[in-house]
Amino acid sequence: MSERDHDEQVRALVAPGWPAVESRIDEIFGWLEDPNCTGCGVAFEFLKSVGAPLLPHVRRALKGAGPEVRSVLLSLLDGWSPTDVRPLTEVLVDLSETPDPMDSDVQALGLLVKHRLMEREWLVRRVDGRIRGQEWALAELRSMRKQLEA
Repeated sequence: MSERDHDEQVRALVAPGWPAVESRIDEIFGWLEDPNCTGCGVAFEFLKSVGAPLLPHVRRALKGAGPEVRSVLLSLLDGWSPTDVRPLTEVLVDLSETPDPMDSDVQALGLLVKHRLMEREWLVRRVDGRIRGQEWALAELRSMRKQLEA
């Protein structure tokens, strides 16, 4: 299927608008699985236009979706206000503690920081801990690289 076909398929899916397409939200979220597909961009822009009414669906998807969809949904939340994101604090804390291949944990932590959803001291400890973990991993990778050069 061509990129144009994907665009048209998603546009037809979301054409009725919100809340008419609410019963098809999982199908719309399904288009977020491949961020390189233009259909993902069309779905993302539609979801962005809906905003906070998506909250219960985004909460459910963040808890159960794969890393690709989680990453795109966290990008969507980046444009929401602190008031709209606040109900997702617990989910974001959980995500920030669980590394995944799309770095959704870092995205979730970024949202917690951006919107100051936790106490400053907690955020500082969490960010500093992630920095230490990344520095350790980077040191290990550099050591491996040296071994390869020897």
